Amino acid sequence: MFIDHNRKVFYISGNDRYRFLNGLITQDMGVLEKSNHQAIYTALLSPNGRYQFDFFVVNLGDTLMIVAHDADALLKRIQPYKLRLDVAFKTAADDCHVYGSLQPFETFEELSFQDPRHPELGYWLVTSEAVQATNHFNEYRHNRFHLAVPDSEDFEKDRSIILEWGFEELNGISFTKGCYMGQELMSRTKHVGQVRKRILPVQFDETHGAINVGDAVMYQGQTVGEIKAVHGYLALAMLRLDMIPIHEQSTVPVGVNHDRAIVYKPDWVCL
Repeated sequence: MFIDHNRKVFYISGNDRYRFLNGLITQDMGVLEKSNHQAIYTALLSPNGRYQFDFFVVNLGDTLMIVAHDADALLKRIQPYKLRLDVAFKTAADDCHVYGSLQPFETFEELSFQDPRHPELGYWLVTSEAVQATNHFNEYRHNRFHLAVPDSEDFEKDRSIILEWGFEELNGISFTKGCYMGQELMSRTKHVGQVRKRILPVQFDETHGAINVGDAVMYQGQTVGEIKAVHGYLALAMLRLDMIPIHEQSTVPVGVNHDRAIVYKPDWVCL
């Protein structure tokens, strides 16, 4: 179990809370309102369809809990859209913390939820109660990079197109819901088949040299993408799908700086 100091919490209540969020975010709030789902993963986009925030929405009955990196900025961003809707916002107490674990929280089962992105990402707990946390954050982060699941720290605000980051397979977007901010680009990208790049994992030998965000990924003498995030000997890279044979091969040898590495396709990724 670990404490995630980057994730914070706020709450949305009121009779129009589902309607309010549904007009802003990429996922369908009906998944929470009309089913047994406890939490969804979603994003807030700019009007031109670029990434702004990604976060969890958790159903607490008469209240929705938002769990997000930079939660204060997200709250400030969505509040002006309240207009005349019956919604109210409340920030969490200072002693409220977000904990993560690759195993279920047996003691706090009613207060926790499974990560809706991928079953191997484990569980999250939001509580003000005293919890004995151990330093397993690096284990979680290593697992996330191995699965090639991006997190808020990896996206480029105002630039990233979330379909290139696997948002559809990570249960973060609906193509059957009503309008939301940035929907036009998402629908066009999906239905015209314009996803030409994808985030994929790159694995280096453990004796590799320095790898930095922005480094070029090379295949057969050509630049096919760039590194977007690094954790130890694993990295996430945005790669041109038409320039590497990842559709035909389970692994593809590439080079970054003077190091050899391999690109592979996780089971959850659909190309």
